[in-house]
Amino acid sequence: MKTADYVSKVVEVVSDLTGIDKGEILGRGKAAEVVDARWMVVKLAREAGYYPAQIAKVMGISVRHIQAVLADFDTRMRYFDSFMRSNYEEAAKLLRSN
Repeated sequence: MKTADYVSKVVEVVSDLTGIDKGEILGRGKAAEVVDARWMVVKLAREAGYYPAQIAKVMGISVRHIQAVLADFDTRMRYFDSFMRSNYEEAAKLLRSN
C-alpha cells in the first residue's frame, strides 16, 4: 500500500476514535488532544513499516520531528495520558484487523 493511502487510513481510524477532525490531525494545532492524535498516526505508520521520511512527507512535517515523536511516544503514553493509551491500542487493533 502506498504511504499516503496508509497514512490516510490511519488518520481516519484515529479521527473516528478520538472525535478529532482529520484536518486538525494533519494541521498545526497544539492542543494536547490534537498532538496526541497526530503522535498516534506517526507511531502507527512507523509500526506498519513506513520510514520516518515517508511519514514526514505525507504529513508535511520534518523527519526530525517524526524521529522525536517516535523517541518520546512511549514515555508520553506511559506517564501523561491513559486516554491516549486506550485510543492507541484500539486503533492498532482496528488496523491489524483490516
